[in-house]
Amino acid sequence: MRFVFPFTLIFCILLTGCRQNLHTPDDNPPVNSNNNIKVIYSIPELREIINSQGYSVEESTDKQIAFRANGHIIQLYKLEDGDLLLSFGFKKNNNISFKEMNEWNKEYRLSRGFIDDEGDPIVETDLMTNGGISKKNITEFIKVFTNVTVPKFIRKYGM
Repeated sequence: MRFVFPFTLIFCILLTGCRQNLHTPDDNPPVNSNNNIKVIYSIPELREIINSQGYSVEESTDKQIAFRANGHIIQLYKLEDGDLLLSFGFKKNNNISFKEMNEWNKEYRLSRGFIDDEGDPIVETDLMTNGGISKKNITEFIKVFTNVTVPKFIRKYGM
C-alpha cells in the first residue's frame, strides 16, 4: 500500500508530460478570427503594423522592411517559415571585444548581440510564429525592441 502513492504520482507526471501539444513547422494551427492569429504575415501586413505604431518605413523588399524608430534604422526580416527577426547595428569607431559583446548575451536573455565582419556591434531578436501570432504580438515585439533593447544596446556600446 505504501508504494501506491509514489507510483500514482509518477503515472500522473508521465501522463501530463505526454499530453503536451508540440507544434512543428508543418503544422497549420487554426486561425482565430477574434485575435487574427496567423502563422505567416505578409510584408504588406507587416508594413501596416509598423506604420500603425507611428514608425516610418524607409524601404522594403519581399523579405525585409527597414523602418526608422527613435532616429535609428531597424531591420525587420520575414523568414521563410514566417518567423520574424528584428536587427539593429551601427558603425563603431573603436573595436568592441568579443568578451564585451558576450556580456550582453549573459545579461539580456531575449536578444543576442554579436560583432559583424566589419567589427560593428549588432543586436537581434526573434519571434517564432509556428504556434501562431497576432498583430498585438508583433506590435509588442517591435515596441520592446525599439524602446527597450536598442536604447540599452546603444548605452552599453556607445554610438
